[in-house]
Amino acid sequence: MEEGTSKMTASGASPQDDPAPRLPTEVCARIIVHVAAGLDLGHRKLARNPDLLALRSCALVCRDWYFHTWYHLRRRVHLRHRNDVLSLSRTLRERPRLRGFVQQVIISGHPSRQHLAVIQHLGMFAAMLAGKLPELSMIIIKDAQWTFGFMRMKDIRYLATFHLIHTLTIVNVTVWSIAQLAQLISALPGLGCLYCLNVNYAQKHPVSPVSLPR
Repeated sequence: MEEGTSKMTASGASPQDDPAPRLPTEVCARIIVHVAAGLDLGHRKLARNPDLLALRSCALVCRDWYFHTWYHLRRRVHLRHRNDVLSLSRTLRERPRLRGFVQQVIISGHPSRQHLAVIQHLGMFAAMLAGKLPELSMIIIKDAQWTFGFMRMKDIRYLATFHLIHTLTIVNVTVWSIAQLAQLISALPGLGCLYCLNVNYAQKHPVSPVSLPR
């Protein structure tokens, strides 16, 4: 064979045609877990978090990587209406492993509408998923309006089953009264941090802040 001519394998194929070596699936899974461990759910702009972007890229590599990434990408769940709650409940039944991954839940209306949407799925979420999200540590409520009696008292009491919730964030929300907000706060036994931004109440007469729990 002349010098400069590419060598051929016994099968007649060039070495360049050999498939690229693949890492074992177990090694890939450990890499994904390592990336997910660095994901800070409290990141101010989570959508731009490099670890989240890396996880999303991993999910597009192949079916195996998608399977290992799927759970980590659902550590934060966004519920915009009742169907989302039903879908999450169904997914938890079909994939019970997911229960140990969900750490944050966002419950919102639709921010693009002229008026804030009335959220009725907060009570539905509390009733349907009580005791099914043992690792849930934060609830974010945003872009919503709470009307009078928006949650039944028994639904509010269901929130007490989420023992690990330590942070409640309320953004761009109109509540009916301070007392209504106080009921929600009091229902979370492990609450340690409360963040409120652009929170208003519909009742016109002033309400003493002593109605809020300590």
